[in-house]
Parts: sequence; structure tokens; C-alpha cells
Amino acid sequence: MAGEVKSAAEGATPAEGAEEEAKKGKLGGVMMIPIVVLAYGGILLASWTVTDAIVVPQISRVLIEKEKALLQVEGSEEGSATDIGEIIIIEDLVVNPAQSNGSRYVAASIGFETYEPGMAEEIEKRNPQIKDFLIRALGSRTVEELTNVEARESLRAEIQAEVEEMLPGKSIKSVYFVNFVLQ
Repeated sequence: MAGEVKSAAEGATPAEGAEEEAKKGKLGGVMMIPIVVLAYGGILLASWTVTDAIVVPQISRVLIEKEKALLQVEGSEEGSATDIGEIIIIEDLVVNPAQSNGSRYVAASIGFETYEPGMAEEIEKRNPQIKDFLIRALGSRTVEELTNVEARESLRAEIQAEVEEMLPGKSIKSVYFVNFVLQ
């Protein structure tokens, strides 16, 4: 027995065996970090490649087709799709939305596009009335309505109809929210 060599596992005390297992566990955990990082990196690279190569071109194609269809519809109205009418902008409207108790505000500039000659002069003549209406229209909406895309489109249509009513015999092609900040 004196000449026998005991292996570490056979001759080790229970405390020494636990120590060796703990070292192996730490070493295994440390070795897992690069493997996990490489796996996540591979997943991210594959996701980016799929998105860039497949998803983005498909979305771009759909958006281009929708834009072409929209331009064809707009082109059938006054002027062609590439024609831009005169755009008259009413700037620096600042309004507290409904139910905000003065704690929130909307800062907006609104543009009116038209093919009507002399429209800028007409809007300038009616500027106080138009601004008053715009302030009332914006101020009657809640913060939720002003942040909702469908509600803003409804507001755009209401503005167009009301301003056209103020300017008999004149038509507005489009209403633009040139600046629209909700704080």
C-alpha cells in the first residue's frame, strides 16, 4: 500500500472533493459565456440578414405600390400628381387641448394647398376668422384625440370643409399639419 498512488478522487477528503467540483463549475460557467455570446451574435446576424434581404424589400415594394396608386388617384383630380399648388401656411397656433386644464398644449402650423389664383389674398383677408376657427377646432379636441391618427384625419377634413365654407367659390386641395407639437 505504501507504493500505491491514490487518485485525487480516491484519496481526497469530502471537503477537497467539493472544492474541486466548485472549481470545475466555475470554469464551466466561464467557458459558457463566449458560447452564449457567439450564439446570440449568430442569431442577431441571421435576423438582420433576413430582415435586410427579405422583409425590407417586400415592405418597400408594398409602400411604393401604394404611393403609385395614391398618386394616380390624386393625379385624376385638379392638376397632375406632380403638380404642387400654392401652399398658404398659418403659423404659430398655440392651444390648450380640451380637458388638459392648461397643463398641455398644441403648437401647430397649418398649410392649405390650392390651385385657385388669389387664394393667398383671400386667406389673408379672412386670417382672423380662420385662426379663430383653427384655435377652436384644436382646443375642442382632447390629448387622446390629437394623438390618434384617425381623429387627426377627421380634424383635417373638418378644417378643410370649414375653411372652404369661409371662402365661397374657392377650393382647397389639401390641408397639411406643417408643424404639430403636442406637449
